Amino acid sequence: MHDVQQQMSGRLPQGFRHDSCCDPFTQRLTTVPMHRGESMTNPAQHAQPRWLGTASSTLSTQACDRSRAHGGRDYQQALAADVVQALEAPIPGRASRAIASSALVIVPTGGGKTHLGLSIAATLQGAGLRIGWCAAKRELLRQVDGENRRFGFGVELRLVSMFDRSPPPCDCLFMDEAHHDACASSASLMAAMAPGYVIGLTATPYRTDQARLAYNHVLRRCSIQSLQDDGYLAPYRHVAIDSWAPDAVAATWLAHPAEFGKSVIFFRTAAAGERCVACLRAAGVACELVTGTTDRDDQIARFAAGELQVLVAMACLTEGFNDPSLQTVFVRPASRGPTVQMAGRVFRMHPDLPIKTVVQCQRTPMPFPRLARPREQFVLTDGIWRSIGATRQLDLLVRSMRSIASTSAPTLPKAFTRGRARRRARPGQFSADRPDQES
Repeated sequence: MHDVQQQMSGRLPQGFRHDSCCDPFTQRLTTVPMHRGESMTNPAQHAQPRWLGTASSTLSTQACDRSRAHGGRDYQQALAADVVQALEAPIPGRASRAIASSALVIVPTGGGKTHLGLSIAATLQGAGLRIGWCAAKRELLRQVDGENRRFGFGVELRLVSMFDRSPPPCDCLFMDEAHHDACASSASLMAAMAPGYVIGLTATPYRTDQARLAYNHVLRRCSIQSLQDDGYLAPYRHVAIDSWAPDAVAATWLAHPAEFGKSVIFFRTAAAGERCVACLRAAGVACELVTGTTDRDDQIARFAAGELQVLVAMACLTEGFNDPSLQTVFVRPASRGPTVQMAGRVFRMHPDLPIKTVVQCQRTPMPFPRLARPREQFVLTDGIWRSIGATRQLDLLVRSMRSIASTSAPTLPKAFTRGRARRRARPGQFSADRPDQES
């Protein structure tokens, strides 16, 4: 199970702990003193019963079949089997025969983590386990509940907020967006629920605070690039701009509204977001700022309906926001985890949008082309799009040349073929290539 003390180390001053506020769906945490002698309960200290045992190998086949029956892709079917097989398997790197009870599954944004998790959950529920599903945002809980009903998985989910102080018990807990699992609220939740098995789902298992995600197994079978190559995620073009000031970002969108289309713009602070919204509204653009206090459901619905052209946000839309009609995402300068989460909003396929757009500042610490190859790359300077790297026209030219080369018979210059056709005869040896010799 999770080693809570490892998760807690190195993130708070000694003598302090996190305590969640009264709203179970908010992400605001307050820091309060920890009383002397007070400590967090380690779920691993509780003796947990084992449910799967040798049946895990049979259940892994069932998980694969269940994923296939519900339209799961090849990698989802394989991962479903991998996860169930990993539970109760020996922990890698341990000298003893310690048995695993947790697994972290890494699937890119848009790769179907929820569908995969429900396939596994339905299989484990069939083995008699009670299933819990935990998330930090209410949108994620609504999504899993809706997908469970829409695809007919039939899982009796116990939906739990990460900040719930009285969670219901369960035998297997799914942690949605499991990169949050290293926080103190998750540790408290684990202590209260004491699940026998924990399965984490995430696209970004990286944390800038270096907190450890203590799972026994880490499983992955795909990447953003592989899903784009296979046609499951949309290809994209990358645009770099020289400034991320709110006025400059707004001016960039206003100069090319047709190229960018429906967009989400991310900033670090609310003040910067408000300034960008003011600039766009002054030019007649229908846009709104999305925060923790606004009606996000209404804003997202109006954006999907086309009533809003641009949404400006800080962190509210980095998880749980999935709109295939989104054409462009403006990714603020950030580290790898937030960059992947922000950019991942735009890669869902749409029949009218064969290629999406990711816009970043030239000085961002994590350019997205490092993670996935763009179809085209541009630098936008003084309103001019300057192409760098490969373009679609160059790709077509290369493919055409390769096609011509593959169907043409190679011909060498006569200077090379003449030397091959004539063999030099040794002294006293007859050569058929020399007509001056007599037989």
